[in-house]
Amino acid sequence: MGNRFLQAVLKYRWLVVIITLIVTFSTAFFIPRMKIDTDPENMLSSGEPVRVFHNEVKRRFALWDMIVLGIVDESSPDGVFRPETLGKIYRITKSITAIPGVIVQDVLAPSTVDDIIQAGPGSVRFRYLMQKPPETREEALHIRDRALANPLFRDTLVSSDGKALVIYVPIEEKKIAHRVGTEIEKIIAKEAGGTESYHLTGLPIAEDTFGYEMFYQMRVSAPMAGVVIFVLLWMFFRNLTLILAPMLVAVLTVIVTMGLLVACGFTVHIMSSMIPIFLMPISVADSVHLLSMFFDLYGRYRDRKKTLEAVMSELFVPMLYTSITTMVGFASLTLTPIPPIRVFGAFVALGVGVAWVLTVTLIPAYVMIFLPERRIKAFKRHDSGRESNIFNRILIFLGRWIPGHAKVVLGVSTVIFIWSCIGISRIVINDNPVKWFARSHPIRIADEVLNEHFGGTYEAYLVLDMPYGREEFTHTLSRIKAFLNSSRKEEAGRILEFLKELEGELDELEKKHASTANIAGLLKEFKDLALRLDEKLPADLTDEEWNVWDSVMQKIEDERSSLELAKSPEILRYLEKLQASVVAHPKVGKINALTDIVKKVHQELFEGRKDMAIIPDSRAAVAQCLFSYQGSHDPEDLWHFVTPDYRSLNLWFQLKRGIIGIWNPYAGPLRTSFRTILLLYL
Repeated sequence: MGNRFLQAVLKYRWLVVIITLIVTFSTAFFIPRMKIDTDPENMLSSGEPVRVFHNEVKRRFALWDMIVLGIVDESSPDGVFRPETLGKIYRITKSITAIPGVIVQDVLAPSTVDDIIQAGPGSVRFRYLMQKPPETREEALHIRDRALANPLFRDTLVSSDGKALVIYVPIEEKKIAHRVGTEIEKIIAKEAGGTESYHLTGLPIAEDTFGYEMFYQMRVSAPMAGVVIFVLLWMFFRNLTLILAPMLVAVLTVIVTMGLLVACGFTVHIMSSMIPIFLMPISVADSVHLLSMFFDLYGRYRDRKKTLEAVMSELFVPMLYTSITTMVGFASLTLTPIPPIRVFGAFVALGVGVAWVLTVTLIPAYVMIFLPERRIKAFKRHDSGRESNIFNRILIFLGRWIPGHAKVVLGVSTVIFIWSCIGISRIVINDNPVKWFARSHPIRIADEVLNEHFGGTYEAYLVLDMPYGREEFTHTLSRIKAFLNSSRKEEAGRILEFLKELEGELDELEKKHASTANIAGLLKEFKDLALRLDEKLPADLTDEEWNVWDSVMQKIEDERSSLELAKSPEILRYLEKLQASVVAHPKVGKINALTDIVKKVHQELFEGRKDMAIIPDSRAAVAQCLFSYQGSHDPEDLWHFVTPDYRSLNLWFQLKRGIIGIWNPYAGPLRTSFRTILLLYL
């Protein structure tokens, strides 16, 4: 089979070259259209449940990926809270908000966050923590003290020792993190010269920068791999014209494969960027086999065609089988659920196939066209001179030594195998992109410095939802119907006809929402209906009639407000205990939650008394705290911690070392304990 194939290739060798060039240039045409993807999140498919939930949580709570800029001054007793340093921070913040892609309204910095201040008995007011750069030391220290007095700012915005401060920069999407980070570095450079140091970190910038540097390394490494292969081939064959053939196969394989990848509409992910590095050595493997045997046999036949026929009769099938098994191995990666790995496996397998085709077609054609007999007449068999080559000497030595020392070889192999198994059992998964950088990298340094001063530069979110289903839907309706029925008594008087209308409308709403069991939507519509009826009530109702109607309206409001999970003192106290428990984990630095807002506002409502930094005892008091907080410059900040219907709560975790291993001890107990507290609450 190999010889018949070879005869066709040699007969139409110029056609082989022309077709190869056409295919190469056709696929190379697509390479400039390559789209780069550096986001590790895209390692998961868009429909992956964890990714869908992650995006849903970001949408519900208006969360963004954030770059962290830390300012640290260990040399000054006042830390960063000096007038000149705070002046720089003020100007840097203002410049950052002008960068395209930054979510201006959610930037967290001393000049953009609110300080909650007691404004009189039972009221609070809000002003920016740093309305303008301080002019005196006293003003600077006052800003520090006010920041540390707020649990949301302590160890999140300002370190407890006052030596460091951070600016959180939310961005529209992670793929702009490297660009935004570069612009921030330019802004910092204009303010350099003091005793303070600046550190830029955060997962978005670590991931995007890693991707950027990874692609840069691939642009360097792929040519370097080619150079190394070229040098090795030169050491083996010592003939430039001859070794250009396998190099040509390698280059053409990479061009065709990457061109087809882009032509098929795939973006080049971090995994895909490594395809050239894999294909370069794989592509030359068969070529080296073919040329090595050609080199050995030419001295016997002294004819290119006869030598190629002898080589192909020996190697065609083995090269075919080894290529197929290699293709199958990489193609098996298409069975994984991770899209970039599927693409990587598929196109490396395709590249291996392309390399085999080029080896058995282009190499023979190249030999017949570009290596005339007169240029290779000097080739001869080197049977007598093989030992002069260091590689041959090593192989000849091993070939003579191993048969007489088989037990030693097996013993050493067994020890290495056992030692490898021990090593595999100790593998630690590094899910932290920051740790992928060298210790000397600025992002790695920033990560270590800031995690020493703050709760953590890594973020995670825990969402707690009120699980209302059909059972709660039915029970709630039953309670309201029973109350309406009990209200139909003699003293109801003229209210009876309104109660009948309410009952009829409630039946209609039940039919409307029965399929979805949407009790929240039903109660909202029912309350609106009751308010419209309230406007139609006669003005001369008796006190007894008014009392009946008021009790009905209060019942509707009580049922509706009972759905507002976040206003329950019991639920908030549970969250308070949860925060204290989870923070005990060495990787968890701090947890910010709605409880911190409620406690801080409640404290200021009572003239800033420290003993009043507690969760109030009543739903009304909690509601007052939340309502007061919405008087800030950015009332939308509240919705980062709770949804507008107050049925879902979000806890912002600040982590010091990434998240692997943190959730496992807590996932089960959290679900169980939260389910228990909800049952008690309901």
